[in-house]
Order: sequence, then C-alpha cells, then structure tokens
Amino acid sequence: MTFWYIIGAFFAVTFLAGMIFLTSRFYRFGFVDRLGAGKKWAKILISFLIFAAIALVSYQTIGLMNAVLVVFHLMIFWLLCDQFYVIDVVSAIK
Repeated sequence: MTFWYIIGAFFAVTFLAGMIFLTSRFYRFGFVDRLGAGKKWAKILISFLIFAAIALVSYQTIGLMNAVLVVFHLMIFWLLCDQFYVIDVVSAIK
C-alpha cells in the first residue's frame, strides 16, 4: 500500500511542478501579453486558464492519471526543446 502512496505523491508533485512550469511558459506568449493588456495578474490568470483548459480537456477525455501524464510529457518535451535551443545558441556563438 505504501508503494501506491509514493506513486500518488509523485503524480501530485509532478502535476504541481508542471502547472507552475507551463503557466510560466504560457506567460511568455505574445497573445497572452496582448490579452492581459500589460497587467501582470491578468497575464498570469490567462496563462493559468490555458493550462487549466489543457488539463481539464485531458481529464474529461482520458481520465485523471492520464491527464497528469499528458501534463508531465508536455513539461518534459518543453524542457527538452529549451535545452536544444540553448545548445544551438551556444554552438552558434563558437
């Protein structure tokens, strides 16, 4: 039973980390800046609503654990793309 608690805790922490990371990434989109009209709280709210829409659609269509996995994979792919971008920029400088 303890094993399932560990897995549940891992999913909860992963989902919260994904929520924070993806909200901060959506915050940088140009249309969020335009919709937020330069107000920081509005841009954060819009960014969170984008994340919530993705999570809710995933939850409604494929279930809770799979929705957490969708968020996890989106976070991992975004981190990988950021890392490849940094490697590309550094190699272009040299």
